[in-house]
Amino acid sequence: MAKEIVVLKRPDQIKLFFDERMAPLIDLLCSREMTVSQIAIFLEMKPGTVYHYIKKLLKAGLIVQSKRVKKRNLIEKYYRSIARAFNFDLDAASAIPHAGTFSYLDKRLEDDLRCLVAMGYDIPEGKIEAVKNLAVSFQRRFNSLLEQIGERKETTGGFPQDIQREAFGLAQLVEMYSDGELMEYGKRFAEMVRKS
Repeated sequence: MAKEIVVLKRPDQIKLFFDERMAPLIDLLCSREMTVSQIAIFLEMKPGTVYHYIKKLLKAGLIVQSKRVKKRNLIEKYYRSIARAFNFDLDAASAIPHAGTFSYLDKRLEDDLRCLVAMGYDIPEGKIEAVKNLAVSFQRRFNSLLEQIGERKETTGGFPQDIQREAFGLAQLVEMYSDGELMEYGKRFAEMVRKS
């Protein structure tokens, strides 16, 4: 059974998570289990390429072989992600170089801020570094809360998966809105980033 969310801490996992070639495959396997052939058809890729990516993801521990099904003389292997969603440890991400002097974290934050601007939000030029620092503080605290919720979720095995997922989402809301530190980060973020 896949966990609801996993915070990635190993550099090899974070690199694969950020790899544009792997992202569609990871996203797909977060929501369902599939064979190499099914993935290749769905993503319009060559089966050999998909198999190569599957091997990398298995080695990094981001996916697992979830079952084997015998069909005539063949055995089909199904794969799924280890979690329904991923987040990443900020310290680990900032230690991984990306395109020279930038870290994976710097790249991710730059992309996130550009995406916010594309969605119609305004980030004043002089506030970009402050917004980045605040986002890092928020994410660090949020990761800590997610890990705590994840530990508690392990006790819900007697409930159906859909109920566990919904309860996990509700637990996130409760923790976010009852955590003073996280609320303060959110308030300061909203003051700096405005809808244009």
